[in-house]
Amino acid sequence: MMEDTVQNSIATEQSLEMEGNDSKIIMAIEEMGYDKLSELQMELDQWKTIQVKIAIIGQSGVGKSTFMNKIRGLTSRDKNKKDSQGNDLYAKVGLTETTTEVLRYEFEENPLIELFDLPGAGTERFPIDSYPDKVGITQFDAFVLLTASRFHENDMKILQEIKKLGRPFFFGRTKTDHDVQDLAAENPEEDADTFKQIWENAQEEIKKDCMHHLKDMTLGNVFLLSRTDYKTVDLENEETIKIEFDGNQRLKNTIIESLPVLQKTALLFSLGADTKELIRMKVEELGNRIWKIALISAGAGAVPLPGFSLVVDISLIERERAFQKKQLGIDESSLNKKAELLSMIKDDLITAIKKKKVPTATLR
Repeated sequence: MMEDTVQNSIATEQSLEMEGNDSKIIMAIEEMGYDKLSELQMELDQWKTIQVKIAIIGQSGVGKSTFMNKIRGLTSRDKNKKDSQGNDLYAKVGLTETTTEVLRYEFEENPLIELFDLPGAGTERFPIDSYPDKVGITQFDAFVLLTASRFHENDMKILQEIKKLGRPFFFGRTKTDHDVQDLAAENPEEDADTFKQIWENAQEEIKKDCMHHLKDMTLGNVFLLSRTDYKTVDLENEETIKIEFDGNQRLKNTIIESLPVLQKTALLFSLGADTKELIRMKVEELGNRIWKIALISAGAGAVPLPGFSLVVDISLIERERAFQKKQLGIDESSLNKKAELLSMIKDDLITAIKKKKVPTATLR
């Protein structure tokens, strides 16, 4: 009997304490105003309504399709996927015909984030003088100019038009994995350390060559891009060297950072968590949502029922939890996709992640 009395007394004290906390929360919400809660909810979802248009410019054969697939995290396994309008999601690679119209490609997770494959300038259909109007250059939020060799006079003229808009623009030199293979063929007798230095020097020369006709730019504005994330080179002395290409990811991160706040969020949340830097950016952005979710959730139950403490909107918290897991690539669907790409069973992938022994994916 005494034990029951003590437990009842403790329960009563805890109940009074919770009611006191509830009152403080309700007062804070009332002072802020319920309209503010509605505004917070709208802020959380606003990125879903934001459109981002990125133009990819370059002559036929420079690797625009490869770049557009890679930046969206698509591989040849995605060849049969369709976008929200029933068109191919995957940009066909290896075609030799010249692009004769502006082609649109959307992100799989968000059709409002779009890449546009623009035809090369200076052709009969797209003469350089009328090129900006014909492709609708003013509609784009950012521009990526690609070349497989060097930039030319027409590229310079397009750049001048872009600069007038005040929009961010970037330069990409594609097919650097081919450059590595060529260097290996020319220097088969070198050891691994010497070859690494040769490649470092070659990268600076490639950038300088690209920028020769592009004035007022720095070497940092040229990103060296590749079809794969790395390439292994077998030297004659039986050494094997692994050359990593980070240009694609650095360009992706730079594009994100160059956009206005809402467009940045929209693009970031439409990308997969496939690098440490992207995960860091996502964690920071997701962290900014937590206090808003907590406040909205508490506000949703700010009128307690008799005999009950303040109700928290668990369904809202659960939806946010699922959203953040997906953003960080640790939801069921994302893990299955990664496991398939790595030819692993999902449970084995999770074990490998915990042990920090995840194999590197290869392009198929």
